[in-house]
Amino acid sequence: MYKQTFLPGKYPHGHEYVKQWAALGSWFLGPKAENIDVFNNLAIEAFKGHANFRQNYFPTDSAYITTDITATDAYKSEKKQLEQELATMVEQLKNSTPMFSVRFEGHMNWDTTMPGNLGYLAALLYNANNVANEASPVTTPYEIEVGNQLCEMLGYKFFDPKPDPWGHITSCGSIANIEAMWACRNIKYYPFCVQKALNESKELAGAKNFEVYVPRLQSKQKLVDLSNWDLLNLDIDDIVAMPAEVIDMCDGVTSDDYSKIVDKNNLANLGWWDFMEMYGLKKGPVVLSPMTNHYSWPKAAIMLGIGQGNIIGIDFDENARMDIKDLKRKLDYCLKTETPVISVVAVIGTTEESAVDPLADIVDCRNEYKKQGINFAINADAAWGGYFMTMLHEPTQNRWKSTAKIPVFPLSDYTTRHLLSMRDADTITVDPHKSGFCPYPAGGLCYRNGNMRGFVQVEASVVYHQGLDPSVGIWGIEGSKPGAAPAGVLLSHRVIGLDKLGYGRILGQCTLGAKLFYCVWTMLAKEDDNFVCVPMKPLPSNMTLKQAIVSIKKHIMNKEFNDFQEDPVAMEFLKVIGPDTLINAFAVNLKDNTDLGVCNNINFEIFRRLSHTNPHENVMRVPLILTSSQLRPMIFGKAVKQFKERLGLPANTDGELGFLINTVMNPWVAELQKIREIGGIFRQTVLDAIGKVTDTPDLHGFVSPDMITDTGDLFGDHLPMFTMPAHQYHAIAKFNVPDQNAVTLIQGKYKEQSQLSPGKRLPIIFGNTEKSGLQNFLEDAMNKALDMDFFVGPPSATNTPFLTTKVKVLDIPRRKHFDMTLKDYPAKLTYFMYGTPGNAYLSHNMSVRPDVHQVVKLDKKPADVPDILLELGIDVTINNLEGKPLYIDGKIVDPLQLQEYSISYISIGGIIAQSTIYMTNDDAKVWFNVVDE
Repeated sequence: MYKQTFLPGKYPHGHEYVKQWAALGSWFLGPKAENIDVFNNLAIEAFKGHANFRQNYFPTDSAYITTDITATDAYKSEKKQLEQELATMVEQLKNSTPMFSVRFEGHMNWDTTMPGNLGYLAALLYNANNVANEASPVTTPYEIEVGNQLCEMLGYKFFDPKPDPWGHITSCGSIANIEAMWACRNIKYYPFCVQKALNESKELAGAKNFEVYVPRLQSKQKLVDLSNWDLLNLDIDDIVAMPAEVIDMCDGVTSDDYSKIVDKNNLANLGWWDFMEMYGLKKGPVVLSPMTNHYSWPKAAIMLGIGQGNIIGIDFDENARMDIKDLKRKLDYCLKTETPVISVVAVIGTTEESAVDPLADIVDCRNEYKKQGINFAINADAAWGGYFMTMLHEPTQNRWKSTAKIPVFPLSDYTTRHLLSMRDADTITVDPHKSGFCPYPAGGLCYRNGNMRGFVQVEASVVYHQGLDPSVGIWGIEGSKPGAAPAGVLLSHRVIGLDKLGYGRILGQCTLGAKLFYCVWTMLAKEDDNFVCVPMKPLPSNMTLKQAIVSIKKHIMNKEFNDFQEDPVAMEFLKVIGPDTLINAFAVNLKDNTDLGVCNNINFEIFRRLSHTNPHENVMRVPLILTSSQLRPMIFGKAVKQFKERLGLPANTDGELGFLINTVMNPWVAELQKIREIGGIFRQTVLDAIGKVTDTPDLHGFVSPDMITDTGDLFGDHLPMFTMPAHQYHAIAKFNVPDQNAVTLIQGKYKEQSQLSPGKRLPIIFGNTEKSGLQNFLEDAMNKALDMDFFVGPPSATNTPFLTTKVKVLDIPRRKHFDMTLKDYPAKLTYFMYGTPGNAYLSHNMSVRPDVHQVVKLDKKPADVPDILLELGIDVTINNLEGKPLYIDGKIVDPLQLQEYSISYISIGGIIAQSTIYMTNDDAKVWFNVVDE
């Protein structure tokens, strides 16, 4: 028998955590796989342990895969095939969504913990099936232990006079939600079959006078005398206790006898039609759920025969939280019409708006209404928000031996109150594979009264054998279920711990990061910008936007976490602003734009650039990953109207409003330097997206920095202008000319120019033949080859193209709209370096008008610059040159007067590296032009 751990403090670790980041560093593989050696060693140990188990199970048994087999061509061929196919798959998987990165801020998903992964891998090799004990004698107790831990974490109590809580692992939160509704539905209608049995069965005559508490009457009454309406509104605990209490009143009646008598007439056995007819019921039940609910709730209603139309939506406020007033209006209607309410759903952390419904108020509401005659279960859907309870659990003495101050994170008083109220919910859905950072599949469902699970019990004798430890497989929806899932969750719980020093530390830092992101989104747009960025969650009613920005600048920006901790004003500000949990919803609009379509187009463009859904697209070109959704006026009501108003749109505009979502599950972004960096990436994407939507179609030219290759590849550096919005770009693309004859002609023109003296040489310039926005053209050319004109030197009325041919875009290393709000040149001269392992090029980063557009071909790739950085493109700084233009005799001239310069750049791992660039060849200076002097 395995020892079961209930309390968060009962973990054999966790002493003297003083440094905030140190503990986290041992729990994850790391955004840059920093712990790969640790992980590899431990994973190998897990695999060795499994191999040892195989070898020592009846060790005298002979081997089956002998050297005679491994020496055959057939074996070698299949082994080679395995190696090749695995290598292919490993390479393909590298284009997966980089959820481990600090740049991933999209869905409710991030890296998984090392103990979670290692526990999963260790158990995976045994392929245990938790459907039955004999298929999982080790991992079934693991699941029972995890269920107990989850119950305790969520606030359910053990060893009270009432039955203990009970929890188990499901494949996902959807399955847990469906099971919760299933159990509550069966329990709601169970008193009918008990009443019928007491009236008709001689075997149960001893319980004829069985009494049950009737909330409407606030007294006990005989069950056989109750009306249908009272039968539908009893307390769950009283219903669940009926079997045991009735059996106790009947001499000689076993639980099997009772079940045969009662269950034949219950809803689970008869089905809706026969059940309603048998008991003279005319009205079907409803479930009351916020409009923000997860799609699994209507799915559950469909599957259980309740009907999607009987999920009655409750309005919500501007914070996307359930409106208690509207809940009461719907309950009043159900009471008036005697419509049974199976349950009220409270979402503890919505998946898009990050809202926590007012669960404590829902509990108070139930207490109020059941005295009036209507009663219901409460289902807390805390699939996302359940683990936030760890932020509220104090560590026990044996886990915290240091006198150092435990970090406090800015969880709002509102969220805290309603998290603590989960202990009063009848069921709680919680997903370890969400905010528990565990591998899929690991959803979970916990019952406040563990005996509730008996109402969704289905046994098959061929699978389930009675024993001291009942299988978790007899309860719930699933049949086969991996024992590896609870193994991973259990090891993660044991190592990290379910209190402030464990999961509470991870989620606390994520909470801080989410609040800091809220600050960034709030003040992203500068005063001179042509756009606004507005979080969906409004500021507190007593705080203006101007006041918020002042507080952010004074108390938040340029400070570290320790500074926040010592600043009560900063901590209070962070508590009251931002999301209830870790999700920021926000949108961008042009200033003075009242067209919903334009606003939606901009947000869609931002999302399209900051998402990765196509495995054939290069994820390395996605600098940040967010997600998006839409607000539907019919569902979101006044909340969407208020959000539109704050975006500058008419409140009554018809149509859905698109918005963006960033989910902060990365504890390492809880530092302002990284958040500001990500904010800068987002800001640049906004400028690019606005350009894409608003640019006027035009012709665009590209300077080629080098000879076209024999295979038709060449780079092109866009010719920019400050004065024309459609040309306000620093853009570089890698093109391909598929026509070999055209390639030969271009090479010939390039060679002709190379034979001239440096002062007379002209670059190859090419451009689109049909007017288009620059970004549209580049993206269209990635999908199919488009016509482009080729010139020797700048095109003009007298300089006509020497060639028109099809050209395709292979890659876009640089696409950056100018930030027209900039007032000053950078302190140092910067260039964008790009190329191939054999050739490196520089393109000057233009900033303020006037500036220079310069393209340089270096003699060779700078030493120590990794090939991958050259392929992706990097910004480099010329250390000893100022960023403003160089003037000689009153004219702007080439700033690169020497043949070599020292440069600095950010290399792999974020390290500042140094190198040297050389420009000794007479073909180095490809292009120089003063722009808008």
